[in-house]
Amino acid sequence: MSELKYHNDHYKLVNLQNAFQIHLDTYNNRWQRYLELEPAIYEEPQARLSRDAMSCIRVSFTAQKAEKGLEGVSIMRFGLDLLHAHYNLVSNPGQRHIFTLKDHVFRLEGHSEHRLIMVDDWLLQLSLALCLRDADATELICRCEESWLEYPDALDFALLNFVRNIFVQDADQTVLLREVMEKSGPEHVDEFRAPYVNMLFLPYLDVWVALLSNDEAHYKRAIYKAIELHYTFYNDPPEGAVTWTGDVALLISAVASLAYDKHGWQVPDTPYLPKWLIYKEFENA
Repeated sequence: MSELKYHNDHYKLVNLQNAFQIHLDTYNNRWQRYLELEPAIYEEPQARLSRDAMSCIRVSFTAQKAEKGLEGVSIMRFGLDLLHAHYNLVSNPGQRHIFTLKDHVFRLEGHSEHRLIMVDDWLLQLSLALCLRDADATELICRCEESWLEYPDALDFALLNFVRNIFVQDADQTVLLREVMEKSGPEHVDEFRAPYVNMLFLPYLDVWVALLSNDEAHYKRAIYKAIELHYTFYNDPPEGAVTWTGDVALLISAVASLAYDKHGWQVPDTPYLPKWLIYKEFENA
């Protein structure tokens, strides 16, 4: 197999590291303001916890891009703290929940109107939990139901149900895979969504299928092909694409983390798949 390409290779490392430092300073200043300097801003953050967790994922990606991935681990873990709080609150509307963010205690009531999430973001959040081997966060995130999805289509429902069922196991996985394949056909996917489906979602699902089948040869082929297509997509992204999500192939990294834990399967050399994360070298970071 040929060497895998990375769409950020044309940037100078020093510039990427400077960009990470800017993102890191902004992150630190923001949370100092929210929790210490102007805590009134963050007194009742129920509506923004999920969004703030996505911001943490983004900052951690800039760390990886700057070859400082381990410096982003604390930010990833804080992102999971936010997600713990978010999913506890939205899955228990009307109930009071006590949680801590950076040593600051919150006592808030859950509201179901804050459940809405795009399936793309849900997959990123679940993948963060899986990469950090946080079983509690995984269980909470898998409480998401079809009614929680924002602007859904038939494929979104099929994706949610297939991936969620890997962990909750309340349906036939083969039937759910068949549903994904059917709903990913051209009669269900519009021209704008097609590149995402064909170059990102379906290759990701093929890596899952290889792992669920315990087929290492299939896994190696699938993960290599998925990274090739990931590069192709983000090297020339469609108009309107959110490009930062491509700096790390977090969805594939999550499957690779489980494959490593279960079988010891290795991943190819590429910045898209952080080996320190997949091989659990972050535990003391």
